[in-house]
Amino acid sequence: MFIDFEGIDGSGKTTLLEVVAGKLEALGISVYNTRRKGEYKSRIGKALRKVSRSPKNLGLLPWAEFLVYMARDAQVFEERILPHLSAGNAVIADRFFYSHVLLAAARGLPVERTGAIMEQVSGGVLPDLVVYCDVDIHTSRVRKKIADIIEYDDGDFGRKGLTGIGVRNRMRGGFLELAESDPDRWVTVENVGVTQEDISEYVWQVVSKKLAEKGLLKTEEAASEIVTPKVFEPKISAGLELPEDVDKLVGEFYAILDKYVDVDDRISAYHINGVDMPQADRLRGKLKEKQPTIIAYGLQNVNTDTAWALRRELAEREPRYVARSLAGMPLEGDALDLRMALKDVVPKAVAKSLKDFECETSINLRRELFDTAPEGVLMSLKGFDTDWAWELRNKCGKKFCAEALAESLSKIDTPKAWKIRKKLLGKNSAWVLRGLGPLESDEAWDLREKFVDIASKLIARSLNGLDSDRAHDMRERIGDLAKDVLDSLKKLESPRAWEIREKLKDVFPSTAVSSLGKLNDSEKAWAFREKMAACYPGDLLLLKHIVESLWRTGKL
Repeated sequence: MFIDFEGIDGSGKTTLLEVVAGKLEALGISVYNTRRKGEYKSRIGKALRKVSRSPKNLGLLPWAEFLVYMARDAQVFEERILPHLSAGNAVIADRFFYSHVLLAAARGLPVERTGAIMEQVSGGVLPDLVVYCDVDIHTSRVRKKIADIIEYDDGDFGRKGLTGIGVRNRMRGGFLELAESDPDRWVTVENVGVTQEDISEYVWQVVSKKLAEKGLLKTEEAASEIVTPKVFEPKISAGLELPEDVDKLVGEFYAILDKYVDVDDRISAYHINGVDMPQADRLRGKLKEKQPTIIAYGLQNVNTDTAWALRRELAEREPRYVARSLAGMPLEGDALDLRMALKDVVPKAVAKSLKDFECETSINLRRELFDTAPEGVLMSLKGFDTDWAWELRNKCGKKFCAEALAESLSKIDTPKAWKIRKKLLGKNSAWVLRGLGPLESDEAWDLREKFVDIASKLIARSLNGLDSDRAHDMRERIGDLAKDVLDSLKKLESPRAWEIREKLKDVFPSTAVSSLGKLNDSEKAWAFREKMAACYPGDLLLLKHIVESLWRTGKL
């Protein structure tokens, strides 16, 4: 018995795979999981995963990337999967060769060639059943972000995602086509708007029934019936006019978040991130015990009395995110007291919270923290081309903290900064790009041209606020690969900015709305928000951005 679980990031496939594995084991079936808790058991497979994932290998080109992925899973296939199948064990895979073929297709490689390689490597041995867990890219993005918050991989990012979230959208289309073309082998499970308990039971029912039909499971061991889970599909009322119907929209938005507490309270907690409204404070109080990590993360930019009480309450449990939430808060009063209380506990997070400050207190605190948290101190220096900032950069050397050093040069367009960037290019290229900022020198544009096709996301971010034709040309070149194209348009009102916004609004609807800026009170902005709310009445991120604009522009 060979079962494969497929899906884009954030689809829930790994969690559902564990459920099915547990059910089979409870029936006395020996199960081999290729990636238990996300880790390969194959030593060589693990090593190849590091090669494919590391942003230090930014220059890995599409064909080379595809072959590394295939080599990794070919090793696992021959070393682990085939022997377990030969021994009569059940094998459950967290992705198979299909994912690599579809990722390669999303990168522009021909499926007929990559598919032929897959056939050669697999030797015709394919899963008996493929469970495709389907979610849209907006749900994928939110779940992935929530997982990153909870796991707190500070500064960690994978090379694969540097092209942009649009790759996931292309892969999703490929998965749906495969599932439709081979319904006997593939089953599709929609994993949106359902409780974990309900979707887990449903997947077992579907999988066990399918296995029984194939003779791979006894009829009495399979579920007796398939009960479709109740799907929560929240939407605001149709026909709302903005900003006139402000009270109705805001009330319905928070009512949806209240209902989501019973479906997935992480979603409710995430969608009040950075919101400084009384309704958000009420929800924080309700969720602080169950989701303290997400609540602490979401306190950044929130300056209410409730938020300060929560910072003090959560400081011991979630010190890193409480310290992070102090970014932008002046070095005085409660904000300074909390920094001083946490500087020996989470020095890196406290150091990073000093970004944009150059008062004497902040400079002295950076110097104090440098020995214990050099990376955090360097990250706080973005945009500073002053003597004291260079004094701190010079302490780290070119090899020590090279990644943070590269990022610390953001927005600095001097010969001195470019000399360091050029020395760090190579294995630190991804960090050099992260530390580029909206520069318009020839050197900056040369870097963008060199990396735009393999690091579209980072290049789009480096265009933030640039309204030149050259910047817009590059945005159009990146297109729907990265939502960051829209992020880079924030507050831009030029005809070309609006043209790109309109072109991508149905690919990344919530980002199109946020690109207007929270304080944009123009008639054109409100007409756009109203149109988008009507088209996407269930998009919580989009609604959040509109609610924040209503609040920030004094409509409430």
